[in-house]
Amino acid sequence: KQFENQGCSQRGPMDSMGTNFNANGGGTWAAEWDPVREHIRTWFWPNGQEPNDVRVKGLAGPIPDMWGQPYSYFTLDPSLCPVEHFANMRLVFNIDLCGDMGSGMWQMRGCDMYSL
Repeated sequence: KQFENQGCSQRGPMDSMGTNFNANGGGTWAAEWDPVREHIRTWFWPNGQEPNDVRVKGLAGPIPDMWGQPYSYFTLDPSLCPVEHFANMRLVFNIDLCGDMGSGMWQMRGCDMYSL
């Protein structure tokens, strides 16, 4: 259940996270925030199934309108969810390299050899 002012939520596509995601070699998430066209859209592709404009370096750049139906679509219609609602946001990726960083095992597991 979502409560008032909790925001929008969604469940990820099949195998877009967790054990199966890892076993399948990962994948790619893409998000587009377009305040002019008044929407936020997201897509997911399993590893190796990304569109060429995402996968191949040197192309003109991503062309979201060519990616087919997005996994999610949120309207930014001024009367429903104004663009001004989305400000001062941060996106945080927690990838926990070599397990739980709080356990103090970084150097003991040999991970420090891969750090910059």
